[in-house]
Amino acid sequence: MSPQLNVAFNWLPAAFGGRQSARVVQFILAFGFLSFTFGHVFMVLTQGVFNNMRSMTTGWYREKLPHAIQATQSAPAPEPVDAEDLKPETDNVQPESSLPRQTTLLADTTANPAPAEKKSAEHSSVREEETEKNDEVKS
Repeated sequence: MSPQLNVAFNWLPAAFGGRQSARVVQFILAFGFLSFTFGHVFMVLTQGVFNNMRSMTTGWYREKLPHAIQATQSAPAPEPVDAEDLKPETDNVQPESSLPRQTTLLADTTANPAPAEKKSAEHSSVREEETEKNDEVKS
């Protein structure tokens, strides 16, 4: 760091732990930046300078496509197929009666209803009685 920077920004060397530490950090960052720049320049040089420069400045990039492969033989013509050949064979089809039936077992909840179901059953019977009384009064 230059002495003028030490005067202008006296906190800067202290932030890096001294003048020598600041120089070490500066050299590491400078070499990292240079290697990054030279690495990218090398990639541009190896992949085509003019095409890459054109794409960076104008946005147009020319793809390098391989030449089309010429077929040496043509494909054989498809053979005509009769509709009868496409029908499925009925030898392997099993009749529906021989297939196993799937049954689902439902739990019997009417024998011992849960307490909430008992309350709802009581409420429904009370409602039925009330509707019967209301029907009698209306008629």
